[in-house]
Amino acid sequence: MTPRFFLCFLPALLLLAGCGRDQTPAQTESPVQLRYADLVAMQLDPARLPDLSLPPSRLTSCSDPTGDNNDWAEFLNTGKGGWDTILDVQGPGYLSRAWFTGWSENTRKLRVYVDDMEKPAAEFSFIEWFADGKGPFIRRENFCAYSYLPVPYQQRLRIDVEVGQPGGKFYFQFNTARLPAGSTVETVGFPVTAPDLPAVNAARDAWNALAAVPAAAESTPVKLAAGADFSLPVFNGPGTIERIDILPSPSVMTNAAALSAFLRDVMLEIRWDGVETPSVECPLGDFCGQAADWVNARALATGAEEGRMFNRLPMPHRTSAAIRFVNDGKTPCEFRVAVVRKEGAPAASAGYLHTAWSLSLPRDIGPRHTVLRAKGRGRIVGLQLSVGFPDKESDRQSWWILEGDEQIRVDEEILPGWRGTGLEDCFNGGWYYRQVVANPLSGLLRKIPYDAVQYRHFTL
Repeated sequence: MTPRFFLCFLPALLLLAGCGRDQTPAQTESPVQLRYADLVAMQLDPARLPDLSLPPSRLTSCSDPTGDNNDWAEFLNTGKGGWDTILDVQGPGYLSRAWFTGWSENTRKLRVYVDDMEKPAAEFSFIEWFADGKGPFIRRENFCAYSYLPVPYQQRLRIDVEVGQPGGKFYFQFNTARLPAGSTVETVGFPVTAPDLPAVNAARDAWNALAAVPAAAESTPVKLAAGADFSLPVFNGPGTIERIDILPSPSVMTNAAALSAFLRDVMLEIRWDGVETPSVECPLGDFCGQAADWVNARALATGAEEGRMFNRLPMPHRTSAAIRFVNDGKTPCEFRVAVVRKEGAPAASAGYLHTAWSLSLPRDIGPRHTVLRAKGRGRIVGLQLSVGFPDKESDRQSWWILEGDEQIRVDEEILPGWRGTGLEDCFNGGWYYRQVVANPLSGLLRKIPYDAVQYRHFTL
């Protein structure tokens, strides 16, 4: 079987300040004051993603630093008084994500220490933490459990887990962000108690309001022959593109081969502020969260439904925005494009949207695939991994690609400061997944042995 593609990353939806020239907004290290409602809202509000004034999150996990696959054994403090320490970070800051798999006892206890290290702020079991009723923030699915309900702390946060059964394998990941010195955050009860539920419900309602993507007022028809290109009129002046909708023609949507070619072969290029090199350059399908097949699903910033696919990541620009489509394939196509744009100068701390798209073929199999090199100040806000059909039948008998760990080195780090515990874990799954699912911040859109499409949006 000829591979359509083997491995493709879109660590895209990447917000960077630099864009080929010095466009870096002034870095903000001033103290901030955050209410709990602000922290909850940040998790599901795409409008906040360009703001580079707050620090990106870092990952603490049980990843094996030797490179072996013994990821379950890495505790900060093992067995002291019948408890293992799995997270210990200094503040002020907040925990934005907690992920677990491999526990065998739902009644196993956790202790959360917020600021006061002598007395836990809360002690509860896994089943109590991941109980239903927290909207899109807490999930138990695909052999794991995860939470996006923030846990703020002023001085320090520590989490201990009760020692489990001998021989058990317990995996964890935490995303935390440390705020500038002098910042203040509103600490709350945890698990979330009744007084704080209005903030959770408000964020959930805001997500539900995004359920129906409104039709754009105007759209432009595009007809691309093989090898042809088409440019929209340049948007001049400061503004922010709030959404791009793509509506393939019926002739594309009703022909599987034509649709696959359209999603993968039509390239999108976007240039900000007159910079010659495109900041966005990737297949149109990947830009909207699709791969080589159409899947009706909706995430925080990308999706497809009712014959339309979209990207609603905010795209600030200060002088201009130029959008171009190029048909790199051999199949002609027709579609309509609608751009929703708000005029006005973006915030000084707003970054520019960049994408990085890479393709690995079977001959590239090896210990490491570098999928992104970036310079400038920014943060990764999204990642999509698509695994296609290898040539060899033997390669289609294993989920081997998911055995790798994602690694991120920032600035001058020699060893990766971010190291995961398995690629499916990065996408809030576990053990090669169980079923397809689409959530606001992560999902598995396709799972056919051994073909998978998975995504994750990174929150503040």
